[in-house]
Amino acid sequence: KLRRQKAMEKDAAETEVQGGIHAFEENLRRTQDQTAGAEPTEEQILNATSTLAPLTFLSNLSSTLPPPSALSKDAVIYMHKIKERKEEENQARRERDRRRRRVLVEQTMTHKDMEDRRSEQEVLERVKTKTEEEQMRATVKL
Repeated sequence: KLRRQKAMEKDAAETEVQGGIHAFEENLRRTQDQTAGAEPTEEQILNATSTLAPLTFLSNLSSTLPPPSALSKDAVIYMHKIKERKEEENQARRERDRRRRRVLVEQTMTHKDMEDRRSEQEVLERVKTKTEEEQMRATVKL
């Protein structure tokens, strides 16, 4: 009974998977039919290699490429973007370094001020202790 139930579940899952695959392939065919009027896709061009002569295939492939002037223009634009991004990164790095140095200077000054105050407190404590000792000696002598 348990085996039969598992077999039925397996069959149902297999049927669902097959239905999903069929639906996916149908949608794929439908979208390909909609784009059939447009430029040939890379896959269509590559599939045509078996039926075309090499020179014909090369000319078809070359016709799908943009002209060299457009390629060079795109290359110039791309290089300009890269240079701008590099300059922005350098500027951001310089700003970060400047902020980091400023924080370090502030921390150093704060630490120095704390050390100075601590030293002053120690001196005051020593003076206070010494004064109290001298006052006690003075009262003992009298």
